[in-house]
Amino acid sequence: MCDKYDVFLHRMAEYRTKMDITQVEVSDELGITQSQLSKMELGKTIYSFKVLQCLYAQKWDIDYFITGKKYNYVVSEVSHMIDEAAEKTELLQLVAWAFEHVLQKSNAWNEADIQFEVRLLKQRAHVAEAHSLLYDIKVVSGVSQPVLADKIGVNIKKYRLLERNKINPDAELLLRIYEETGCRPGLWLDPDNVDKMIISDLWQLIPPQVQEEILLLMKQGMSVLEL
Repeated sequence: MCDKYDVFLHRMAEYRTKMDITQVEVSDELGITQSQLSKMELGKTIYSFKVLQCLYAQKWDIDYFITGKKYNYVVSEVSHMIDEAAEKTELLQLVAWAFEHVLQKSNAWNEADIQFEVRLLKQRAHVAEAHSLLYDIKVVSGVSQPVLADKIGVNIKKYRLLERNKINPDAELLLRIYEETGCRPGLWLDPDNVDKMIISDLWQLIPPQVQEEILLLMKQGMSVLEL
């Protein structure tokens, strides 16, 4: 087990202790035994996707515990406008273009996970039908199934099951995926809000004056689309 997974385990246990929550209380919420939770905390078994998703729903900061990076999810006015738009796809494409145009000129563009999220948003905005997150990651990364499978440390059979959403990644695999691609765990754990989370991450990096310009551009775009 890698050192970074050990760091994740430490953060998880530290948070539970800090919040004064017992293993029994957590295991009861998760529907598992105290012994099973103890083995996860000690690294004897890997935290499953189901367990992480339950903890994430209870506001445990799984993104931070795995990546060491804090994300502040705020549903922005951009997301509200997209939700209310009749032509959501076209407006999302406009937003993705604007974000890329602005952020490429900022220091934030030096961060691999920011570049990844911009490209992922563009990919999701330009596809006619929804694909799995891993499929989108593959397209954004510009690699084949075997290459991405090798990068994240799974065999091709398991990779294809993951890409078809037949199985989900456990904590150790979510860590490897983040390390190799920049895709944070929250995007896996809350699949219904992937676009909103990406928009939130990127929007907070944009200066207020430029935010106003993007909102104006969106309003103009909505007017054109309604013609």
